[in-house]
Amino acid sequence: MRRFARCHFLPYCRRDDVPVGAVVYDVSSYGEMPYRTLSPFYVHGGIPVPGMPGTTSDTVEGIWQGLKVIRGETASRLFHGAGRKRGGRKPSGHRHGEKLLGVVEARYKIYRVAYEWVLDNRIDPALIRRFVDIALGGTPQ
Repeated sequence: MRRFARCHFLPYCRRDDVPVGAVVYDVSSYGEMPYRTLSPFYVHGGIPVPGMPGTTSDTVEGIWQGLKVIRGETASRLFHGAGRKRGGRKPSGHRHGEKLLGVVEARYKIYRVAYEWVLDNRIDPALIRRFVDIALGGTPQ
């Protein structure tokens, strides 16, 4: 059985602390194509909003911020256009249908579901295959 090489997440502040021999990809909205398509802020369009059948968003970040409940309100306007952060007070949770979820449960039922949908439906499978092939080849990423 082949094993994957270790993959690392490096925050921007640690960009100079890359493991020796690792391949680095900037998957932020500032990264190069096609890597920036992996950013939750990237406008893909048509992403189903978990807990809201028939509703779509342009970005994963728009879903996350739009379903955030602040002062009892969500902000569905954030489903449209480029992903952006929502300011305001500390959220009381995230709306999923009629239920208010805590942040950990929301990550699984909203963010993860939306992001996996993007991976399955909007990201070129060749890009994912490349990551897997490089990891199976023993190169850390």
